[in-house]
Amino acid sequence: MAGSERTEGAEPTAATGAAGEESGAGPAPGSGAGPNERPARTGDKGEYGPVPSPGPVASATPLEAITISCLANAHYHSGREAFLDTVHRWFMFLVIAFGATALTDVLPRISHSVFGFSLDVGAVKEACAASAAIIAALDLTFDLSNRARSHSMMKRRYYELLADLREGQKTIEHGRVCLERFSADEEPMYRVLYLSCWNSAQMTVFGKLAKKFEISFCGNLFKNWFRRPSAVYPMVDPRGDRERGFASSQSA
Repeated sequence: MAGSERTEGAEPTAATGAAGEESGAGPAPGSGAGPNERPARTGDKGEYGPVPSPGPVASATPLEAITISCLANAHYHSGREAFLDTVHRWFMFLVIAFGATALTDVLPRISHSVFGFSLDVGAVKEACAASAAIIAALDLTFDLSNRARSHSMMKRRYYELLADLREGQKTIEHGRVCLERFSADEEPMYRVLYLSCWNSAQMTVFGKLAKKFEISFCGNLFKNWFRRPSAVYPMVDPRGDRERGFASSQSA
């Protein structure tokens, strides 16, 4: 399920277990750590001396990892709420405007005096009435207002969980259990939007040392319109290496 993919780990590209992996950082490049080996740590003796520290990106604490998960999900729901609420308000404005008699009366006059051609008053009224009905039907069909409120409630749950963790009212393990429970209420994600929110959460925790996905202009432009569960973008590492960000959807 997409919701569990968002909440299980900080990095949305794969299911992870260790705290460092949850924050989007696996073994340091060139460390030689395989899938069944312990990643090299700062101070370990290698063939050519002590292993250097890979920086905060690779040494995330469990609290930092779950903070990234909470922030990414909260930003995601905040973005969805803002988008749906804005579209709903514009739809309501157009319904009221197209349904107003004054507008249907003034349009033919404006077209004649400004543009030099005449419009049939009856045709204008019919077109405006039909447009108002279609827009109202779209708003009701997609349930924009209720969906926006639902995202608002989910956003609040993630921020409250983060506050409880920082106050010490919940442990890290309790926080992870809560994230799993929240996943049950998640709808299929808008993948590119979530990757953008994950970038923001990483920057909040790690600053300039954070990994991030390089999302294209078109991806950012339509991130609230299409789910795109198989979108793929390159990941930029602050240490200079580039990885492929596998954005394929995962099932719970």
